[in-house]
Amino acid sequence: MGIRGETSRDINRCEEIINAGDEATATKEAIRLVIAYGSYLPNLKERFDFETGGYDYTASCIEDIRLIQGALKIFKANGCELPKLIQGRSPLVELNNNNSIQNYINISFDEVRKNIASSGILPQEEIDDILERINELEEISQGSDTRNKKWSKMKGLLSWLGDKGVDVAVQFLPLILKSFGT
Repeated sequence: MGIRGETSRDINRCEEIINAGDEATATKEAIRLVIAYGSYLPNLKERFDFETGGYDYTASCIEDIRLIQGALKIFKANGCELPKLIQGRSPLVELNNNNSIQNYINISFDEVRKNIASSGILPQEEIDDILERINELEEISQGSDTRNKKWSKMKGLLSWLGDKGVDVAVQFLPLILKSFGT
């Protein structure tokens, strides 16, 4: 009989002892079960420490058998295997979450210039101002500066962009991302 069969048999034996209410048998069985399953269920061994005298023989052994039976049921439900936490002291739940999002920005500065110039909803002064800012952004983007330097050069542009509204911002955002190489 394998460990699963033995565990099932011991669970049934606990039920018999509980139903019979025999304290003397319960004490002997509790000792046997703790010795038999102590290496599989270290918490059980710690709770019922017969060897060092940490066990309270005056308490109800029937209740102890109920606790042991519950531990055996959980042990059986886990496939009679050690919980991962006990095996290697590693986390009980191990999560690996590898999400990857790749966005490819295929918009050029020339396309944005065309979109802005052909929008027709902005006055020519605004269009000229926006085209000038696109040129500024293109210079920043094509420069060999580090990301931090590009960011400091771009702060004024972003502040200006915040005042221009959604339509202009939607055109600029892909260019800004492209400038940082993302």
